Amino acid sequence: MPTRVDTPSMTDDIRHLLPHAGAMILIDRVLAHTETEITCSADNHRDLDHPLRHDGTLDSAVLIEYAAQATAIHGTLATIPGTPRIAFLAAARKLTLARVRLDTLHQPLIIHARRLLASADGVIYNATVRHVDTTLLDGRLTVMFPATTAQPTEHA
Repeated sequence: MPTRVDTPSMTDDIRHLLPHAGAMILIDRVLAHTETEITCSADNHRDLDHPLRHDGTLDSAVLIEYAAQATAIHGTLATIPGTPRIAFLAAARKLTLARVRLDTLHQPLIIHARRLLASADGVIYNATVRHVDTTLLDGRLTVMFPATTAQPTEHA
């Protein structure tokens, strides 16, 4: 487990570390991080207005987004804080999802990601999401950096 260090602790601080906005910021708190690992928590999986709810429920497949956001935060904290790098989730492999509905869980989710490999083209993380003593997600996420980092232009 990563050592506790000075970390963003509220969604307001985290919003500067992610390209997401509003309710799509799923991580509430960074508990700890090192150069290769991050541990975060989230307690919004029971929210009735959760942006990823479908037909009134929150399926375990959305855990991939929680894990991806933890890797994005880690990538920003491991480089220059406050300047997220443009990246995208290219693959989620060797996934094990142990729970069907997240909205019935009563404790915060604990999201842990460990960087396994990094190159100029991308990063591979092993990610787990736990609830109390149960592993809800375990798998590998591949994050790729686009070849160009051109910013979108405004049209008149």
